[in-house]
Amino acid sequence: MKFIPVILAGGSGDRFWPLSRNAKPKQFLTLENTGRSLLQATSDRLEALCEPDNIHVVCGQTHRALVLDQLPNMPLEHLLVEPCAKDTAAAVLFAVLRVAQTHGSDAIVGIFPSDHRIGNNTAFQQKVQTAIQAAHDQDVIVTLGIQPSHAATGYGYIQAGSQLEQYNDVWRAQRFVEKPNLSTAQSYLERGDYFWNAGMFVFRASVMLEAFAEHAPDILESMALITTRQGLNDAYGWVRKTSVDYAILEPAQNVLVIPSEFDWDDLGDWNALARLHSNQSDNVAIGQHLNVDSTRTMVYNNNQSGLLVTLGLEDVLIVRDGDVTLVARKDRSQDIKMLVAQIKADPQWRQYT
Repeated sequence: MKFIPVILAGGSGDRFWPLSRNAKPKQFLTLENTGRSLLQATSDRLEALCEPDNIHVVCGQTHRALVLDQLPNMPLEHLLVEPCAKDTAAAVLFAVLRVAQTHGSDAIVGIFPSDHRIGNNTAFQQKVQTAIQAAHDQDVIVTLGIQPSHAATGYGYIQAGSQLEQYNDVWRAQRFVEKPNLSTAQSYLERGDYFWNAGMFVFRASVMLEAFAEHAPDILESMALITTRQGLNDAYGWVRKTSVDYAILEPAQNVLVIPSEFDWDDLGDWNALARLHSNQSDNVAIGQHLNVDSTRTMVYNNNQSGLLVTLGLEDVLIVRDGDVTLVARKDRSQDIKMLVAQIKADPQWRQYT
């Protein structure tokens, strides 16, 4: 079985602003004490699952040089550069068409976000190997569903239906639910048959092409133009902007889910980074910080020659990065994306994004 992992590295990471910006978004940042960026860590854990140099990356033109700098051993032809961002449906189909052309339609393709943290690579690899086997044996799309640890409202969910007898812990996906409210998320946690949708899935290239033909033929028709560079530009000019979840996974009837219990976090906002570095402390500080009578604060200070001091604060997020300082309530961290959109729309402040 030829397995081709595809890393989606086109995200903007706006909720991690001001550390994540247009010139260097979240996936290219080093957020752990490993010396490896999120993109590099993603590539590292996938290398054990495929032949050398089989990893592909989809990114935007702005970040082409960053990908090549961080993954210097990746063949140039495996870097798929989008002319503009059209969400994950176009990105996935771009990769599948390229893989089918170069490796054949029977190749097994895996789609993996570039900006997630996984704490147990061995457990992750075992689940992906199970997904590869199922995708090889059947005409299915196999997702990894993360076992919820709490009632999260910022994640999508996958409900597991009936179990497949021929595999260990592989289930039919009953339905997908987008970001429920707190009471609904709590009920999902108590039921035990709902799993976080981590955006990782495995399939044969031919199966995904058939899924687009059935559920999103307009996207397939538009992207069929990408045989030339001009065709690629034309395709992205015409293609509908939507996620692969809405376009394919939700309407498809041949989706499976593998419940996965490895340590996972999508590092979606600053509170996620606080969880990563908490060490059981109410306060989290990265960089030079003096705390006086402050509780449940998250401080990130990128100014190595300057001191950031907090006095008598509660539940506050403070980020100092170069020419921007952000001060916000921690419970508003999800709204930073909306804030960045407003800043981008204002010519006076756009330079700071």
